[in-house]
Amino acid sequence: MYLQLGRVKVEEAKTEVPICSLHEAIVLQTCTMQCMGTPLLHITWDDAETFVKKAAAAFPEVIGVYGPARGGLPLAVMFSHLAGVPLLEAPCPGCLVIDDICDTGRTLYAQSQKADRRVATLAYKRQASFEPDLWLIEAPDNEWVVFPWELGDLD
Repeated sequence: MYLQLGRVKVEEAKTEVPICSLHEAIVLQTCTMQCMGTPLLHITWDDAETFVKKAAAAFPEVIGVYGPARGGLPLAVMFSHLAGVPLLEAPCPGCLVIDDICDTGRTLYAQSQKADRRVATLAYKRQASFEPDLWLIEAPDNEWVVFPWELGDLD
């Protein structure tokens, strides 16, 4: 499945489904993964809070926090409030890069190659080409991870 401006095309069914928002596209993708038999791992807000507290305790020296949009942003805001450090528009030396998942590792590997940055993710898959400094949940490589900010009422 892939996102196409204003529509989601489900290749397996060879059909296009109009969407109203990116949020609905995420819900549709999650439902499609479930219908295809992919196991789902649901992360809760409590998991996110536990992770942010663990990260704040592990990295008290950071000067700010950066969260790649979209998945890292909710965690970065939570960390910023808890640790009392600024939310950064871009990563910088001495900061924490925080993200929802390290799946392939490509996004975080690029961030980690810059000088003096720590990396933390809520979920981590061993298949990734990069290992973060800290993670809370090790997700099985074959499971689709669903985060609490991805699902909710569409009303």
